[in-house]
Amino acid sequence: MKPEKPLRRFILRSLLAAMPVFIVVALYIGSDPYSVVRGYREPYGPSDTLAVNYNAGYVSIETYKRYNATRRFNAFILGSSMSQNYKAEWWKAHLPADASVCHLDASMESVEGIKNKLLFLERDGAPVRYALVVMEEEMFHRSPRDNEHLFAQHPATTSAASWIPFQLTFFKAFKRPEFVAYAIAPKRFTHLMDEAGILMGNLPCRIEEINENYYARFDSLIAANPDEFFTPQRLANRRFRELPRPLAPAIDAERLAQLQEMKALFERQHTQYVIIIPPRYQRVPLHCLDRAALEDVFGSERVFDFSTYKEMSDDPRCYYDNPAHLISSKCKMLLDSVYSGAIRFAAQ
Repeated sequence: MKPEKPLRRFILRSLLAAMPVFIVVALYIGSDPYSVVRGYREPYGPSDTLAVNYNAGYVSIETYKRYNATRRFNAFILGSSMSQNYKAEWWKAHLPADASVCHLDASMESVEGIKNKLLFLERDGAPVRYALVVMEEEMFHRSPRDNEHLFAQHPATTSAASWIPFQLTFFKAFKRPEFVAYAIAPKRFTHLMDEAGILMGNLPCRIEEINENYYARFDSLIAANPDEFFTPQRLANRRFRELPRPLAPAIDAERLAQLQEMKALFERQHTQYVIIIPPRYQRVPLHCLDRAALEDVFGSERVFDFSTYKEMSDDPRCYYDNPAHLISSKCKMLLDSVYSGAIRFAAQ
């Protein structure tokens, strides 16, 4: 006699035990809060007041893929979030008329991440005619953080096999109780997401076609009445959040190989490029050995080290709320100086 009833009971109990997992998976796929399952959508729409904090690197690649056929991109701004405030129109003013600019930034970007994006562009057939690469000193100490959903690299820039771990990373992030509650009833549980820091306020304005984010309200206020933006409380909070610390040389054999691979691609593509190391508030400059390594790979005429520019690194009014993010007018100043040679730097 076949043990059909015990087997049926086992299957039924297993299904019941797995039911919560099935429900969470269905909620994840149905809500797709990070827009990585059912297709890309614009992350910060004009009518949004709060939005889920997206993976900026994923958004960059998906935006490129969506608009490249019509925009025919051949000029790319690469780096971490610190590269976003170098506006495309400002850079384009220094480039030939055929330049079509796209931002390809990523949160907490690494040297490997930039290299992988450039190789992706080459595989995709995009001509990398012009490149603006922003590399803060901390980038050389940073490794890719592929196990965190905000920083995981887009699988198109790594390998097809990384799609599964990429999706699992986002699913694990989704399993937080406040996220599940928000997926069930967004209007009722938005406050839970906001309190947990999962939702962004002060959403940037966005030029979707070129993946450019900017803070129009902040910029207008800084230009018209800077004291209203740079309040004493704001400046005090910034001062204690970001303190100087000594940095040892960071460009080891692995990172050197990544930089050399970037240089080889630039040579294959006949790319006109510059590398900017921006200042950061109250931070030590790029280590002299790291700067020497960059100049040895790319040439001193293409590497612009602003980390020694104390007029900006010592002035809290040069930064937004994040003391790593130069206000856009200062980014324009640095960008213009790269092409005009107007600023001279003190030796480290």
